[in-house]
Amino acid sequence: MVLCDYQWFCEVFNVQAYQFYTGVIAVESLLYFFLIMDF
Repeated sequence: MVLCDYQWFCEVFNVQAYQFYTGVIAVESLLYFFLIMDF
């Protein structure tokens, strides 16, 4: 695991990773909701 030399880079990377992760969860939950509504 590479340690971050610059604090701002770590913060930006963590924010982008968090937004991507929450976005994936939102998309999956929406797809699951539509699957429930179809049946």
